Amino acid sequence: MIPDATAGPRERVLEVTLTDAGRALRARAERIPPAVVAALGMPMDELLALHTALTRVIEMTRLDTAEA
Repeated sequence: MIPDATAGPRERVLEVTLTDAGRALRARAERIPPAVVAALGMPMDELLALHTALTRVIEMTRLDTAEA
């Protein structure tokens, strides 16, 4: 789904592009976040606050684990 091709004489540079199948999968994947938001039925500001709180919980968990 992702063909590779060197970009000219600099072989360290790799140009990555999606195939038609890859573009189709990306288009399908882009529909997922709005569908999840719609299914939850929560206002966006509440979802953003929840995201912030959960991100903080994850950060604190990582700090706790690193200190152990």
